[in-house]
Amino acid sequence: LILLISMAALLVDAAEMDAPQKVMVQAVFKENARELASPRLIVLDGKEAQIEIKREIAVPGREQPLDAGIVLTIRPFVEEDCVRFSGFLQVRTEVACKPERKTDLHVVGFQTREAFFKGTAESEEFIRFTLDGMKISLKFAVVGRSTARD
Repeated sequence: LILLISMAALLVDAAEMDAPQKVMVQAVFKENARELASPRLIVLDGKEAQIEIKREIAVPGREQPLDAGIVLTIRPFVEEDCVRFSGFLQVRTEVACKPERKTDLHVVGFQTREAFFKGTAESEEFIRFTLDGMKISLKFAVVGRSTARD
């Protein structure tokens, strides 16, 4: 299992040092009452971040394996004590494929589910939705306040 977090949202150049607020995003993914993952990351206000939780699946006839797992892309915007957000979720899972009769045939199948979303949450509030049996909980917490500018 591999967890990748896009560092672009975590890097701050000198010109932005005093400007952006930070938002902690916690995502919890559950399927069949089993928690699959619960990553957290810090994102700068208005910046996009991506979390990838994946594993490689060997595929017949290909030298390179394909990835299965979860990709969450999120962009939060701080507005007073609330967080406005938008995002994209892609879940790719390996599905069982069996030949119709006993043979030397090897089959690997994938199912891909996608969701686009946007909303507003109070700081520390959980927002929940379901994507074809997978339960997703998102929590946004404002963790940094910008300083006054000259």
